[in-house]
Amino acid sequence: MSRQSFSPPDPIGRLFRFGLNTVLPAAPAGFWWMIGLGLFSLLNIIFQQEIWPHTPGSEKWCMLLGLVCLLVLPWQIGRTANQVANSLHSIIWQFCWRLAAWSAYVAGGVLLIPGVIGISWLLIAG
Repeated sequence: MSRQSFSPPDPIGRLFRFGLNTVLPAAPAGFWWMIGLGLFSLLNIIFQQEIWPHTPGSEKWCMLLGLVCLLVLPWQIGRTANQVANSLHSIIWQFCWRLAAWSAYVAGGVLLIPGVIGISWLLIAG
């Protein structure tokens, strides 16, 4: 009789597969657009002297684009968490992901007021 050794499932591998197979497909296209535009604006701000040496107003517009991306991102994260909750079978995990979604929505609502003030300040002061 052969003995088979018992090995518990690899928790990091399971978490990685969950993220790859469940969370990433649930992310809406707007989430990826906000990530891409945010990185684009960040790189433009970092390399402003090399990319836009003769355009002094470019930094303001890149800051504005980055701020808008940061304002939309919590709402997209909440939508992603809600989509993940819809794909789960366990009621407890659905509750946890819905709680994360509502937390992201609340964070998006709280950040909305200072964000709109910041956008207004960038548009008026510039």
